[in-house]
Amino acid sequence: MSFLQVEKITQTYISGNRTVRALGNISFEVSQGEFVCLVGTSGSGKSTLLRILGGLLTPSSGKVWLAGELVEKPPPSIGFVFQKSNLMPWRTVMENILLPLEIEGRIDDAAQDHARSLLATVGLLDFADAYPSHLSGGMAQRLALARALIRQPQLLLLDEPFGALDALTRERLNLELLHLWQRYRQTVVMVTHSIDEAVFMADRVLVLGGQPGHLEAQISIDLPRPRTVDLLGEPDYGRLRLTVRRQIGETA
Repeated sequence: MSFLQVEKITQTYISGNRTVRALGNISFEVSQGEFVCLVGTSGSGKSTLLRILGGLLTPSSGKVWLAGELVEKPPPSIGFVFQKSNLMPWRTVMENILLPLEIEGRIDDAAQDHARSLLATVGLLDFADAYPSHLSGGMAQRLALARALIRQPQLLLLDEPFGALDALTRERLNLELLHLWQRYRQTVVMVTHSIDEAVFMADRVLVLGGQPGHLEAQISIDLPRPRTVDLLGEPDYGRLRLTVRRQIGETA
């Protein structure tokens, strides 16, 4: 049995007097430890699908299974990172990263040690007593990622986590995210509008298209790991990038 199973998901909204079909009959599976990217045209339902995977949104029909359990609400085994870091401005960096455990009443010495280890991993240990207003955009997203990892989730869902950052910062954080993934081996599903980012990061790229959104293609990214920026100049990278572009319908 696959780790994540998505079975015939549809999503319909009522907008005024209209019925809007956002997703139509989407099914796929994700293996444990796999890094999957969702790409597609605007309005194809990528973010809606991601929220359904995490139990944040109930589908109109269909089911999502995680490790054999039906996902009906956000379980502790799923971590989320969105484009906005959603940090609490009145809490320090350390207090922000510990917030998920504090809500669950699980603050102890082990939790504090784990938080410090994660902050060190993302380069923020020296800022443990700082407030979010003192962090750059890249630092804030590092903290949001570390906060998502504090509960040691089995599945990490990322919705354009670096989309608001400049190109160089985004590239650096992509490398850091791959380092964290290789270290902790969570299963990752990531929404991105960047074809380059999807091909660079993923084991497999799922292309959504149309309205309602449906699965157009699944493309295996057979590039070696660990990945470095040198890969961007390789012919195989360019070939896969063009394949994804064509599936999305972009040929330029």
